[in-house]
Amino acid sequence: MIIQSGDHTSNAAKVSDNGELYTLATSISKLYMEGENGNSFYLFSGFVNITTANEECGLFYFTNTSSLDLHIAQIRTCGSTYQRWRMIKNPTSGTLISTGSSDTIPQNLNFGSGKVFNGMSRVGGTGYTVTDGTHMSQWQNMGPGHSETNLDGAITLKQNTGIALMVNLPDAVGYACTNILAFYDSE
Repeated sequence: MIIQSGDHTSNAAKVSDNGELYTLATSISKLYMEGENGNSFYLFSGFVNITTANEECGLFYFTNTSSLDLHIAQIRTCGSTYQRWRMIKNPTSGTLISTGSSDTIPQNLNFGSGKVFNGMSRVGGTGYTVTDGTHMSQWQNMGPGHSETNLDGAITLKQNTGIALMVNLPDAVGYACTNILAFYDSE
């Protein structure tokens, strides 16, 4: 049996003799869909000079203050040399959180939307700390360049929760940066 969509497109579904469902349709990501609604954001640190080798530095911190869930679609980290990264869940203290720069403003991925990010972001660098929270993950970028972790929204930040990213350049001074793609669930 074939089920047509009824809107004069080629979208259709077919049920096989074994009860398997086959579809002919277009799928879109949740990030894309929420981008259409003006609910997807780009959070970033910019390029931050790290002036001390082999010292863990608080690089980027952000929180969700909205009553809507914030989902992390992708985390991208980069640097000019070998980097070690740590992700800290729900930190509440340290100089990154209390005195980090708020110069980078999260940007809406829908350039026609007037919606703004409901949260806070801070950028640190050499000497910035995060003194609490739960160690959640760590990874290494083995040389100059970047890594991307596609999460498809698997990390969820409820209201008043956040993430800090720490970086260590073990071998040399240089720069580091991070970019986060995130989206709110539709209202």
